[in-house]
Amino acid sequence: AIVEHVLFAGATRSRQSLTNIDISNFDFSKTTYLEKLFYGCSSLISIKFSDNLKTSKVRTMSGLFGLCSSLQSLDLSKFDTSQVTIFTQMFDGCKSLKSIDLSSFNTDSLIEAQNMFRDCEKLETLDLSKFQGVKLKYIYGMFSGCKSLETLNINNMDTYQIRDMSNLFKGCEKLKT
Repeated sequence: AIVEHVLFAGATRSRQSLTNIDISNFDFSKTTYLEKLFYGCSSLISIKFSDNLKTSKVRTMSGLFGLCSSLQSLDLSKFDTSQVTIFTQMFDGCKSLKSIDLSSFNTDSLIEAQNMFRDCEKLETLDLSKFQGVKLKYIYGMFSGCKSLETLNINNMDTYQIRDMSNLFKGCEKLKT
């Protein structure tokens, strides 16, 4: 089935009890919004994505994994994010997330990434070296509450256009580099 627009408006009891999701047969080739697709799936442990995942038309991934507080790792290396403008709260509240692969993320169109990793309390290392974000304007609270974060690579992030980066590292008690 082709998924053209995905927008869920909050958690229900059934969403909160999901532990494993297999969306390997979903066709996202015409999808433009992946807002809150897994939002509030607080018991979710694993997500199986297709090996040939097509997300090239997606424009927003806001809240995509928000409040998935049981997720421990995510491999998003198959995601095409070249058209995405909004990553706001994408991993917000993923309190158990320890590892995440964003190595394929293209941020050339990215404008908003507010609270993207907020309260990812167990995340220790984050490599955002591919994040250039030449259009990036809003990153306030992007890493706030990441109290275990020790290593962060944002060396290639273009901050020239950024208008608001308040609370960017609020609560990042262990951040060294």
